[in-house]
Amino acid sequence: MVEAQRRKEGPQQNRGIVVQLAESAYRFFLGGIAGGCGATAVYPIDLVKTRLQNQRSGSYVGELMYKNSFDCFRKVIRHEGFFGLYSGLVPQLMGVAPEKAIKLT
Repeated sequence: MVEAQRRKEGPQQNRGIVVQLAESAYRFFLGGIAGGCGATAVYPIDLVKTRLQNQRSGSYVGELMYKNSFDCFRKVIRHEGFFGLYSGLVPQLMGVAPEKAIKLT
């Protein structure tokens, strides 16, 4: 009777607290990695979007720095290099990785 009841309770009850904490920490770590990968993949698009929203007019009144998103992308690569698309990524990861780790745990 006791053995049948243990089977119904499932494997969660038979494991120690240390194993459960280690498993939770592992899942938290994997959630943080997943969030960081997602943020890194999307960051260049987000950078272009932000630059388009914050663009100022050029030397002439009404002149814009970027014509469209492809023009912005090209100018960032031309003037700042490929890694210019990832400038400011570290602060983004500092916020996104823990947030995604909590959501995905």
